[in-house]
Amino acid sequence: MKLFIFFLLSLLFLEAPSCEAESLIQETCKKASQVNYTLCITALESDPRSPTADLAGLGSISIGLSLANATQTWSHIQKMLKSGQFDSYDRARLEDCLELYSEAISDLTESLTALKGESYMDVNVQVSAAMTDSVTCEDGFKEKEGRVSPLTEENYYLSQLGSIALAIVARLR
Repeated sequence: MKLFIFFLLSLLFLEAPSCEAESLIQETCKKASQVNYTLCITALESDPRSPTADLAGLGSISIGLSLANATQTWSHIQKMLKSGQFDSYDRARLEDCLELYSEAISDLTESLTALKGESYMDVNVQVSAAMTDSVTCEDGFKEKEGRVSPLTEENYYLSQLGSIALAIVARLR
């Protein structure tokens, strides 16, 4: 009987951090008013560190996801440019986006360092800059009527992931 009670108590203690993390993630995503709630939950829970993460840990996870998105998008743009499938107008916009995403990668890398140093204002500035880069990339295609960005989805996700990070940093301050 003692072994059974010990086993039940062990299970309760093992589950507690996961429940706390889940409620922290849900609370964080609810307070991130500019963010798609489902995307926020899915993104934060996708990282294996999230069940034991505190708020700063979730901040690191969200910036890491933003950085992964920016890096993957940068690679995707390079492949698009090499494909030769785009006219001169779209090619010029893609080259601009490649530069913008390079800057976003740099800003997000610096924001991770700033987060570790608890320089929350710097994190805010750098994540916001990366988000602006994605908006600028998207808007570049709209300069000519009837053009649609081939990077709309990628730009949306960087903006959303950045918004999650900003919501978390706002709570850390």
